[in-house]
Amino acid sequence: TIQAISHVYSFMALIDLKANHYELLKYPPDLSNVAKDGALDTQFCKDIIGYVDEKFCSDYRAFLNPETLSERLKTVEYVEYEYQDRAGEWLNDKLIVHGKDKEGRVDSVIFARKSINEQKKTELEYQARLETAVRNEQQANNSKTDFLRRMSHDIRTPMNAIIGFTTLAASNIDDKKRVQDYLGKILSSSKHL
Repeated sequence: TIQAISHVYSFMALIDLKANHYELLKYPPDLSNVAKDGALDTQFCKDIIGYVDEKFCSDYRAFLNPETLSERLKTVEYVEYEYQDRAGEWLNDKLIVHGKDKEGRVDSVIFARKSINEQKKTELEYQARLETAVRNEQQANNSKTDFLRRMSHDIRTPMNAIIGFTTLAASNIDDKKRVQDYLGKILSSSKHL
């Protein structure tokens, strides 16, 4: 398992939860200050968390917490966390089940890290374009609604005048002067349309 996935990840460690011990299997040069093996204590966690951007530190601590790890991995094969490091690179860390004791509790995991910078940038750019498209669509819909509201008023008023004066002209067909006045108003309203 370890050898099969080692080409995908830039950083790997084998963590023995029962013995509270870790062993680095693969690491990049920027993590050369982390002890290659030792107790899975606060110093190891501090060293690893030291590379995590501050806005992700709290959630990352919870992700890396060895006290809750066995329970979190009870029904799944791995847990993972995406975050940015202090340099702004997007990373994905996975804690993968490696071994279980006789009772079926997870007792060892593989800690694996890989860069997802390009995928995450593409995802964030896509999300930004999508949000822009939604905003533009909402703005277009608001403009259409406003246009139709104004046009409705601009059409309704002259149409009401045309209908009203046509009715008056029809009911006063014998009064030539009134009919001419109504027809003039009808013509004026139709020009307004």
